[in-house]
Amino acid sequence: MTYQTFQYKGRAYNIPISNIDGECFVLLEQVQDHIHSSIRSFTHNGLPVLFEFDEKGTRLRPNRIRALPSDVFHCHKRTAPKKINNDSIQMIQEIHRNTQTILENTEILKSKADAILRQTFELTEFTVPRLFIVLPEETTSYNPINWFHHHYRLYFICECENEHERHLAFHDGYEIKQPREFLRKYGPHLRQMLTLVKYALTIGSFVIPQITSLNQNMPVSAASRDRFMWENFKLQIEQMNKALEIVEQSVNFSTDRVFQHLQGAELREIEYFLNRVDNRQTLGNLYRSTTNDGHVRWVLNIRECILDSKHSFFTQQIKQLAIDNPFLEILHDNN
Repeated sequence: MTYQTFQYKGRAYNIPISNIDGECFVLLEQVQDHIHSSIRSFTHNGLPVLFEFDEKGTRLRPNRIRALPSDVFHCHKRTAPKKINNDSIQMIQEIHRNTQTILENTEILKSKADAILRQTFELTEFTVPRLFIVLPEETTSYNPINWFHHHYRLYFICECENEHERHLAFHDGYEIKQPREFLRKYGPHLRQMLTLVKYALTIGSFVIPQITSLNQNMPVSAASRDRFMWENFKLQIEQMNKALEIVEQSVNFSTDRVFQHLQGAELREIEYFLNRVDNRQTLGNLYRSTTNDGHVRWVLNIRECILDSKHSFFTQQIKQLAIDNPFLEILHDNN
């Protein structure tokens, strides 16, 4: 029997060499049995001795190294991990906490920067309210086929924080100049808005204030007035829809344009088509406000409307809404 010499802690050990498939190997298990159970690796001339692997790269069992009977292998135990004292542990934990705080603060700063950039962009882009509808001024004599001969009025919609409580702005609307060009230019957007308003009406999430231009020839009694207002408004929507269908037949709108949102120059051009009747530099008595995440909304400033004694129209509207809203009633009484 031949032996392989191993050295461990200055002492030499002879371990039997095993013949496996005609080749000479030393088994790790035999080294551990004869020398020390903690031995895990070997070196030869200062270089690590590799264990044998199969063609798939899997270590052969039992663990073995190729024998070199004329040389000496040095044995090495598995080193136990060094103990880390409490100070080191606390330091590592503190570093981890600080890292988490830095990451969280970075995310906060990033979100604030995004909000500022978004706000800067939207303040420049959305100088006109994005939500509006257009309705015919006449109802009894209106004929959609002759749509270009009729007069139309644009009504802005307040972008309330609660999307389920949207309402027309407290304003009589704006007469549209050059209605033929306007409807051809903004027809797809108007169709989308009318569809949304019709849906909101069916689920009761759209409010129609008593605007003079919408309620001409209104009955005197409250019950008849409310019923007339709703029926008249729905009739105007249907008439407008039919007119827009005819407009779309004469204008070849691309699919992209039908689903495209108004923005930028195209949105700002709306003012060109409006007959402005107020000098307050507002549109539909709406004011631009910004949300915490940087989005721009056009909303009604209730307190300013109440404080402005020149606009009794708003006072009447607030009184009307205050019947169902105690907060508005208190706000009105305090001013």
